[in-house]
Amino acid sequence: MSGTGQSLRKRLKRYPLLVESWHWVQDKARIVRTAIIKPKPIRFFDVYLVEGLPPASARRALVAYVAPPLPCTPEDPMFFFDRSIYMWHTYVVAQILNRLGYIVDLINWNDTKFLPKRNYDLYFAHGGMISEKIMDLLSPSAVRIYWTSIMYWQYHNDEELKRLRAIEARRGVMLPVDRFVHHSEDGALSKAHGIIGLGNHFIRETYRDFPNVTMVNNMARPVDGFETESKDFRFSRDHFLYFAGAGAVQKGLDLLLEVFAELEHQHLWVAGPVESEFIELYRSELLERPNIHFLGIIRPRGPDFLSLMQKCCYVISASSGEGQPHSVIECMAYGLIPVVSVPNGIDVEDFGVMIEPCAIDHVSGLVATLANWDPERCLALSTHVRDVVAEKYSEAAFTRNVTAAIESILADSPIAARTSDASGSQSYA
Repeated sequence: MSGTGQSLRKRLKRYPLLVESWHWVQDKARIVRTAIIKPKPIRFFDVYLVEGLPPASARRALVAYVAPPLPCTPEDPMFFFDRSIYMWHTYVVAQILNRLGYIVDLINWNDTKFLPKRNYDLYFAHGGMISEKIMDLLSPSAVRIYWTSIMYWQYHNDEELKRLRAIEARRGVMLPVDRFVHHSEDGALSKAHGIIGLGNHFIRETYRDFPNVTMVNNMARPVDGFETESKDFRFSRDHFLYFAGAGAVQKGLDLLLEVFAELEHQHLWVAGPVESEFIELYRSELLERPNIHFLGIIRPRGPDFLSLMQKCCYVISASSGEGQPHSVIECMAYGLIPVVSVPNGIDVEDFGVMIEPCAIDHVSGLVATLANWDPERCLALSTHVRDVVAEKYSEAAFTRNVTAAIESILADSPIAARTSDASGSQSYA
């Protein structure tokens, strides 16, 4: 990037509202273009993101996840314009494979028109839409790695259906599925030499029928210029943030709304997309309660997001199925104390609170207890949360963990090519 371009980006960072407006205009323009012109699949070939030229002995890897907007890098504001964490995962995985001696081709996980025309030595797959088909088309000698960002797909679906039936029992309405996995992943999972996923031991246990499964923590960008010490925790301890993606039922928003609708002094801030059928069913709780504030979609790290980081003490998630939600980790980076159900896949250890059981009566009592914590305790725990994120949920930690997992799969694969370097260690270039 030229010096002029770098200088312009630095100046733009001083005007977040201008950047937000520009992003909004581009988003609307993209929607219009998509409606008029069917977009071509996003594919990048011969990707090499580390310094220097690829070695002559470089192998070739295919990564199917969410293709990032190359040639942008994570330092570019546009990189995080849409679905940032998934693109960031892909970018980091491509870097890891480059360092392990692979030139990388990138495609999206749902690119059903893609057919491999090259001889790939490694396939890093995601989702059930195309993974098994491509695995069957590759050479038998190719190493097949499956990447998952949720718990085992059938378990995930079963848990969502339980939540939907529970709402039907309470409200007499069966809402449509919202985060259902419609394509079986079993074929790809069974053909993979190893599985790498987001989450902890609980998420790992849902894959107990498959060998060689490794779980890693998600990641968040560093936070600059945000002072936890300046927050008024006597005020913020009454404020809980629901910050999540689509799928209100799967994310447990119904449980939280029913809890906070019966409270008076504790506030729930709802930030994220909510399906129209859900809004209709929970209109009273979501839109008519003085202590429940529906904000809709807000951009991470934008002005509205930063305001919530000052206002709220806790990020709360009663989800029925995750891998490990970036939305919660993102709030933790700002010191929000995680209050999460077990299926969030986060080991809260001594820095958060587990919702167990994930039931309305229990959540109600838990919220009342947390709202009475001493402000000094909230400050100490908030500071601790930020330190944990910096240590265990950083890009560096994610890179180390994913690299180790890939190397382990390569080492265990009976068909992985191995060459010994001068020191006698194994390499896979």
